[in-house]
Formats: sequence, structure tokens, C-alpha cells
Amino acid sequence: DEWVRIGGGKPSTIRGLEAYPNNPARNQLNLRFTAPAKGDVLIVITNPKGREVTRREIKDFSGEFVGQIDLGKNPSGTYFITVTQNGMKATGY
Repeated sequence: DEWVRIGGGKPSTIRGLEAYPNNPARNQLNLRFTAPAKGDVLIVITNPKGREVTRREIKDFSGEFVGQIDLGKNPSGTYFITVTQNGMKATGY
């Protein structure tokens, strides 16, 4: 499993984090995860140099998230995804 969970020794509230590219010509990333607890969710995408590419905030969210994140005009390549809820992070690439 490629995903690493980080969060002060406590398990992340985010489960089943999956990401895969959409049509490369559209520069979108398909993202899926489950947040069993209710709370604000922050999705941050960074490049290998640590520069933030995009972010998305979702207020008072719980349940399954299935959506697309627009990467803008950034080239195809490796990106890091961090999903934070209630101070706990799930990170992957």
C-alpha cells in the first residue's frame, strides 16, 4: 500500500484514500476517500519540490468523497496528496 498516514501517533480519520489520473489532456486527478467522522476537510496537492499546486476545502463533511481535483496547467508527473480532517492527515502520491 503506497499511502502513508501521519498524525501524532493517532490513526487518521480518513480511510481508503485513492487517487488516479483522469484524462491527461484535462489535467484532473480523480480522488476518492471516506471520512467516517464529521469535520472540515482540506485537500492539498503538492509537487515533488513541495510547492502547493492546488487545494480544496470542504466544510462539515462526512461520508464518501468521489470527485476530481483540477491540477490547472501543471504538467503531468508525480504529485503528493494530503487530506486533513480534524487535525489528522492521510498522505499519498
